[in-house]
Amino acid sequence: MDLIQTIRRFRAAGGRARGQVGAVGYHCAARIAVPALLSVLGAGVATSRGAGHDRTLLWFKGKPVYVGQMAGMSYGRGLRICKAAFAHAKGDKPQPTSWMLPAAGGWLLPGNPAKRGLSLYLHELQGVLDIYVQYKVLRAFEKEYHPEMAKYVRLGLVNRYVREQAMYWPRFPAAVVLRALARHWTAKQFLRAAAATMHLKRWNNLHYWQEVQRDPGFFVAVFEAFSPWDARRREATLWQRDYDYCCLANIAVAVVMERRIAFFVRMTNMHMGTLGYFAVTGVDGDKGTLAAMKSLINAVSSPAGKVAMRRLWEAQRCLQALGSRAAMAGGRGPVGNIRSSFGIPDSDIRTRRFMEARAKKGQPHCYVYVYQKNPSPGVGLTETKIANSKMRTFVFGYGEDFLLRPIAKRVLREIKPGLGLKLPAVSWVLSYANSDVGFYTYTPAGPKLPQVIIRRPWLDR
Repeated sequence: MDLIQTIRRFRAAGGRARGQVGAVGYHCAARIAVPALLSVLGAGVATSRGAGHDRTLLWFKGKPVYVGQMAGMSYGRGLRICKAAFAHAKGDKPQPTSWMLPAAGGWLLPGNPAKRGLSLYLHELQGVLDIYVQYKVLRAFEKEYHPEMAKYVRLGLVNRYVREQAMYWPRFPAAVVLRALARHWTAKQFLRAAAATMHLKRWNNLHYWQEVQRDPGFFVAVFEAFSPWDARRREATLWQRDYDYCCLANIAVAVVMERRIAFFVRMTNMHMGTLGYFAVTGVDGDKGTLAAMKSLINAVSSPAGKVAMRRLWEAQRCLQALGSRAAMAGGRGPVGNIRSSFGIPDSDIRTRRFMEARAKKGQPHCYVYVYQKNPSPGVGLTETKIANSKMRTFVFGYGEDFLLRPIAKRVLREIKPGLGLKLPAVSWVLSYANSDVGFYTYTPAGPKLPQVIIRRPWLDR
C-alpha cells in the first residue's frame, strides 16, 4: 500500500485513537493534530507537489534555486504540512530527526507553539541547503582534478540506484506509522511490521515507537514534506539525488591522493610527526638579538633533530654569566603541540625561523624556533607507504582537507542563502559524513540495489 492510499485509509478511519497502544497511551494532542495534518495532505493529493506559493531557497552565481526544485514540493505547501502537525501539539521536549532526512541531529521546539511548524520546516530546509553546497563542492572538485571515477564507480548505475532507493524509503517509517495509528496497533505489532518492511528478522527500537506515540504528527509531516521520492514525477527529489552523489566524495578524493601518495604522507608528517624546537624567552624581538640566538641554536642542534645536550648546557651558562635575560627551553612534539602551547596556527609554522608566540595568561612572552628540518615520522607513517589502517585514515583526513578546502571556500562565495538561512561552516562542508556508508547494496525498505562502487581506492589497500 503506497503512502497516499494509506493516508486516505487513515482519513476514512477518522484518525480516532481508542484507548491505549501497548504501554504508551495516545496524547490528546495526537488525536487532534494527526487528522488536521492529514486533511492538509489529502487536500493536495490531486495537485502538483510543486504547485502553490514557492520561494527562493538560495542563489547560486546570481541564479535562484527554488524550494520546489530541491524538495519536490513548493514552499507554501511544505510549510502548511509542517504547521498542521503542530497546530494543537503540546509539550516542550526536543524532537528527534531521522538520519534519512536532510537535516540530521535533534531539533529543539521553540517556546512559542505558533512558530513550531515554521521552525521545523526551516530546520529541514537548512539541511537541504547544506546538501546543495556539498554537492556543488564535489562537482567543482571533479572538474578541477579529473579523478576518472569510472575506474572505481559504475556511473551508469548511479541514477538507477538513487531512484530505486528513493522509491522505497517512504514505505518506512511514514507509511508504517500511519498504518499503526489507523489500526491502533500495539508496540509489538508496530515493531513486527517495521521489521518486515525493512526485511529484518527483528527490530526492537521501542524508543522510536514511544516518540511516534508522543507526537505522530511530527513524523508524518517531515516525511511527507521532505520525501526522498517525488511520486508525481516518478523520480527522486533533487536533495536526495545530491545527498546520494555526495557519497562518492571519498572515492573522488582518494583517486587524486593515490597519484601523489608520498606528498600527502609528508604533509601528514608535518602535522603528526615529531619536531624539535626551542622556546626563547627574555628577548624583545630585536633582529640582531634574534639572529644571535639563531646562531647559538644552530651551534647546539642539527637539522636532523639532534641536540648536543652538553653544548646546550654550556650555552645557557654563558648567557647567564654575561648577564643576559635570554633563556632557551627545548621541546619536541607534533605541530599540534606547538599550536596548542604557543597559539601559533598550523599554517604559520615554519622551520628554521623565529615565530612570535601568542602570549597566554600567566606565560612569559617568547619566540619559537623549529630547528628540525623534517619531522620524525609517526608510528607506521613513512615517506613511501602507509603501514596500518589507522595511519591511512589520518593521511586521508589531511589530504581531504588540503584538496577540498580552497574549493569549498570558493563555492561558498558563490552562494547566497534565502529564507533567513545560513551558509554552513567550511569544516561541515568538508565532513562528507555520509561518504563511507553510502551506496549499500540493499535498502532497509526494499529489495537489493545495484552495486555501484567497484572498489574504494587508498582506504582498501
